[in-house]
Amino acid sequence: MPGRPLTTEQQGAARALMDGVDLRTGEQLVAPKLAVDPRAKLPAAPLLAALTAAA
Repeated sequence: MPGRPLTTEQQGAARALMDGVDLRTGEQLVAPKLAVDPRAKLPAAPLLAALTAAA
């Protein structure tokens, strides 16, 4: 049901769906996407400056 926590039995099925696996056969249907959202990337220069200042 929408808005309700998954039961222990449903957690395995949900994980398989998110991993792109067919629940009936266990076959991998899609390859996992391993990209990082550009908004999550941090430019190296400000990070280095902050680390240098903190050291």
